[in-house]
Amino acid sequence: MRSRSGMAKMANAEPVGRSYAGQSRAERQAARRATLIEAGLDVLAEQGLTGVGVRPICASAGLTARYFYESFPSLDDLLIALCESVGAEIVDAGLRGLREAADDWAAQIEACVAGAFDVILDDPRKACVVAVGAGHAGMNATRQKMLLDYADLVIAQFDLIAPAMAGTLSRPRAVFLVGGAVELVTARITGQLEIDRDALVAETTGVFLAAMGAHG
Repeated sequence: MRSRSGMAKMANAEPVGRSYAGQSRAERQAARRATLIEAGLDVLAEQGLTGVGVRPICASAGLTARYFYESFPSLDDLLIALCESVGAEIVDAGLRGLREAADDWAAQIEACVAGAFDVILDDPRKACVVAVGAGHAGMNATRQKMLLDYADLVIAQFDLIAPAMAGTLSRPRAVFLVGGAVELVTARITGQLEIDRDALVAETTGVFLAAMGAHG
């Protein structure tokens, strides 16, 4: 005869590979993970790093801790996932802006910068991830890695939009540009720098254009 705890575990366990409400088990897991990330953004923005915990995140998501640990081995992993999620959205928005802009250097760079910045300027929760990320070891390490990845992406896109100058934008210069842009928008969202959105985009675009056009 099974114990009550064993029966409870069976009742809470999902049938392996079985669909439910039109979704596979993998799809339901992915949906719960996305819900937990959204809840993590909410809790981080409302309570800051010191207030983030598995319990408040689960309460906000309407899920049990079992489902939290199904998606994230630890709270630190959830915080890192927040960085990665916001970072991916920034890349997607920036590239979308670049693709949809007119076939002109300045227009393309401006649209890319505007798209990337708007992800965090339009959502205070995502701005919070950028602002507090340096205060958490895992988030800061992820932030540093993403900065290098962004720099490599800037180089790749520069080579595409300016093929005659391909290979002339160095990685150190690209890292400097991306890092400066990150610090600039961080200063804006934390209130350390008073600058409106259009001026922020224009200033950043101008720096990128100057650095890229300085190559001979």
